[in-house]
Amino acid sequence: MKNNDIIEKYIEKIDKLKQESGIAEYDNIEDRFIGQLINITRSISSVENFEKLLEVIVESAINIAKAERGFLMLFRKDGHLEFKVAKNINKETLESDDFSVSKGAINQVAETGESIFLTDVYHDEKFKTRKSIAELGLRMVMCVPLKIKGRLLGLIYVDSHSVTETFTEMERKLLEAFAAQASILIENSELYETSIHDFLTGLYNYGFLNLRLEQEIARVLRYRKGELSLMMMDIDNFKMINDTYGHFLGNEVLKKVGEIIQKNIRKVDIPARYGGDEFAILMPDTSAEDAKDVAERLMREVNKTIIECRGGHLAITLSIGISSFPAERIQDSASIIIEADHALYLSKQKGGNTVSIYAYKDGEEFIYEDVLVGVSKSIIEIKNIISKIASTDANILIWGETGTGKELVARLIHQRSLRKSKPFITVNCGAIPENLLESELFGHEKGAFTGAYTQHKGKFEIAQGGTIFLDEIGELSSSLQVKILRAIDNKEIDRIGGKSTIKIDVRVIAATNKNLEEAMKMGKFREDLFYRLNVLNLYIPPLRERPEDIEPIANHFLKIFSKKYGKRFKGFTRKCLEAMAAHPWPGNVRQLIHSIERAVIMCDDEYITEKVLNVTKTEAEYRRSLKEFREEYERTFIQRVLCRNKNNITKTAQELGISRKTLRDLIKRYQL
Repeated sequence: MKNNDIIEKYIEKIDKLKQESGIAEYDNIEDRFIGQLINITRSISSVENFEKLLEVIVESAINIAKAERGFLMLFRKDGHLEFKVAKNINKETLESDDFSVSKGAINQVAETGESIFLTDVYHDEKFKTRKSIAELGLRMVMCVPLKIKGRLLGLIYVDSHSVTETFTEMERKLLEAFAAQASILIENSELYETSIHDFLTGLYNYGFLNLRLEQEIARVLRYRKGELSLMMMDIDNFKMINDTYGHFLGNEVLKKVGEIIQKNIRKVDIPARYGGDEFAILMPDTSAEDAKDVAERLMREVNKTIIECRGGHLAITLSIGISSFPAERIQDSASIIIEADHALYLSKQKGGNTVSIYAYKDGEEFIYEDVLVGVSKSIIEIKNIISKIASTDANILIWGETGTGKELVARLIHQRSLRKSKPFITVNCGAIPENLLESELFGHEKGAFTGAYTQHKGKFEIAQGGTIFLDEIGELSSSLQVKILRAIDNKEIDRIGGKSTIKIDVRVIAATNKNLEEAMKMGKFREDLFYRLNVLNLYIPPLRERPEDIEPIANHFLKIFSKKYGKRFKGFTRKCLEAMAAHPWPGNVRQLIHSIERAVIMCDDEYITEKVLNVTKTEAEYRRSLKEFREEYERTFIQRVLCRNKNNITKTAQELGISRKTLRDLIKRYQL
């Protein structure tokens, strides 16, 4: 029922009371009660939370009756009355010790469904002898039923000890009218609460979660700021639990997980049972990193939970997937749900009891891979260095061969830094043509050049407050090196075609597979930029220099790809492990990962063999392969520099640091 309709009904009731009443000063009373009822109606009809609604109803009843205390009781499913709200005239919640009321009045209303109106208890023959009345020292008591369609929901009880105030007939009729309207609101609210909650776990249901997701998306899009994360959870091996122990125990597991979720989320989070053994949590204004913290807390609590079952105890684990979108990347609810579900799938593929995060930040989409696998001294040292330097704000230079994991290390540093809630932006300086790279880094204004139809923000600007990772920094031209140096020194950039500078606050992590010190000596890399980037440095050795890491890396990704492709392997054969350890792996960890994925797809046996993994060459052949790799790398590199310099022999020779004659010999040798 709308507010205006409610107000009209109250005004009609007041007009009727006016006709029945003979009070001389009625006009003043009418004005006072019309204003009071309008305010009360507005206050109770605008309350959405059920518990808050009950509180407002009691406070309103106290005001209407000018009482000292007010109580609201509702019938439980077992037929007993239960105190829901207890307030005094100052709107303070009463403790249970103060729940002393006239039980006779309450019982009579509960039995008859009719109001009790006592303006002077001590002159009422029925109640003046009641022990509770004498002990409480009550003078006035009013108790009205909460009824709808003949069904008694509960009652409102107010009382007072005052000898100067008196309940009037007007207040009685108004309180009864108010109770009738409050009954409608209570029933509607109860029905609504039932319709949006899952009956088994007490969490919100699928429909309500989708509704709130749409509302949050609308809010974020309206203000164009903030982040939105969605967490989806699945109980590992739940089908096995149901099949082995029955649905009764399965329901107990669902309820227990629901309780853990309810206890370990924040007030802003919206938890729901998403169907079957899946749960979801909508997390407004929450970054991927903060959502991950909540997920890890939930996993810890679930892992500690033991369920009693026949024959022993049952441990529970969760697989969790999270999608996190900044305002500028949100399009619709479907994309957020799809990516969270995809991240959940990845966690399941990893064997469960893990968290995967799909983040889509400022045009860069990625899955968090915060695992640096290895047991070698160099990997342990890298992990220690990351823990020391991550929290600082200094620029970092990471160097190592292609495929060693430089971007992974950079991402780990960012995730452990104070900037973790801000963007992590990657730019491959060697993969973008030079004429486009400046716009990619610093942005451009509309009309700055042919084809610049709209304003474009550069990566430095998008990374504001966060980290920018400049991969293959050694490929930058001299002019761009100067502009990056200015961005680091002055913390400001200029868009192409822009009329004013833009202040930035960005941490720079750079990576290279080149020897920049040699490049400086040859005049190809600025010394001042090198020293700005090399405040802290980190070297990642190639895989061939840490062969003890090969087996743990291989086992780690064998498990991942086995789950991904639905296969089961007992591991690698001994000969395969020996061959892997002896293999030079010129492509480093990246090559090893791709080789394992291919082997998992192709192998139909219980063990991965050296033949399937394609590492069956002799040691002498390995040496020749390494020589061939170096030659192939040299050929590719020379060809790339020639293309960049438009086949100008002089410029290419200068950039490579060799003579023109040597370059011509190499061109002839490699048939370039």
